Amino acid sequence: SPRVAPRSTRATLSPLPMPDEPEAAAPAGEAGLSKNEQKRRAKQEAQAKAKAEKAAAKAAADAAKPKPAAAAQEEEEEEQDPTKYFENRLTFVNGVKEKGANPYPHKFQTSMQLPDYVAKYESIGSGEMSADGG
Repeated sequence: SPRVAPRSTRATLSPLPMPDEPEAAAPAGEAGLSKNEQKRRAKQEAQAKAKAEKAAAKAAADAAKPKPAAAAQEEEEEEQDPTKYFENRLTFVNGVKEKGANPYPHKFQTSMQLPDYVAKYESIGSGEMSADGG
């Protein structure tokens, strides 16, 4: 029968590290963290760095491209003070009331059908006005 080493000898043997597995030195603050936690944090840092680079590239691209006139007008309207908007709306409503019309009618008269309206105004672009004021 084969000879077996005594128990005391087997307990003192330790496994040797594999030569193809490099031992990564942990940063000073992460010495007590598990390997999985270190990998998770490294991945999280890489994602944050990629996100910051993407945001910087997008900001540079947005700054480089000119804004169309319609977008500039919309931005100007959005930046208007809410109290100023309310005052403008109130002035309009009071003007309609002074003319004797109801600014919030329950019913109103129509002068054309929807297909006629579409046919008449389909050539007008977004944000443009027609010559007849419609």
